[in-house]
Amino acid sequence: MVYSMLVHSLCSGGTLDSLLTITRNSDDKKAVAGAFLQLSEEVQGSEFQRSYDFARQACVLYKQLNDIKGMARSYFNMGYALTDLGKLDESLNNYLLSLDLFSQAGDKLGEGKALNDIAYIYQYQGNQQEAMKYYKQAL
Repeated sequence: MVYSMLVHSLCSGGTLDSLLTITRNSDDKKAVAGAFLQLSEEVQGSEFQRSYDFARQACVLYKQLNDIKGMARSYFNMGYALTDLGKLDESLNNYLLSLDLFSQAGDKLGEGKALNDIAYIYQYQGNQQEAMKYYKQAL
């Protein structure tokens, strides 16, 4: 609750500066992890390496907090960035980790997104059989 109020109040415009302020000035690990995750999403379509780095920093904090859903979202974002960077094997590993964690957290939407992106990687790599297996599970 504190995290969402802090992030909402400081970045209602979604600015990178506001999120970076949280990462530098907050003593609340959950708020900092959430800000790093949001930063990852803010730059996702344009700054692939930076998106990955922010997601990785979020993941480190979520691991310290034992926050399964936060770790799942972090691994998912890392997978997304790695796909954009052309590192498909690493991307696949991150998506598989996120799938396991989303499953542990009972997050069906997260599972579906991970399954879909895993299928995409297999399809892109030419492994149609594995792609279809994961696309069917995503339904």
